[in-house]
Amino acid sequence: MDALNILIFLIIVGVFGVLPSIWYLKRKEKKQASDNKKPSLLLIISTLLLFSLNLFLSSIIAKSSIGFILGQVLFFPLFIVGIFSLFKESRNWKSRVKVFYFTSWIVLFSLFGNLINHVKENPIPSNIEQKR
Repeated sequence: MDALNILIFLIIVGVFGVLPSIWYLKRKEKKQASDNKKPSLLLIISTLLLFSLNLFLSSIIAKSSIGFILGQVLFFPLFIVGIFSLFKESRNWKSRVKVFYFTSWIVLFSLFGNLINHVKENPIPSNIEQKR
């Protein structure tokens, strides 16, 4: 069952994440815009690390529920990026990655709150109680 959930997750990420990016890059190459704003490698790596941390924490809380992981970790930042893309000055990759980065920080703080509540509801038994 876990393999099916992972396959569904990868298909959703591919359809909604990778394919639009490829389409946008091909369209941008044809257009040859004069303002070629590309995000720095440090910004991309830090965004990917933050996103991976969010995925990990969300999978701990959700216990492999793909819908929860997609809804909390991926939908909210992409929704905010879409709102910012309505403005002309935010329609480049650097702005989109910055917005995704800062929105991922908000998701991370939210996940820390959820993780604290999860630990309070499901306490880990201590070694002292197990010995008695």
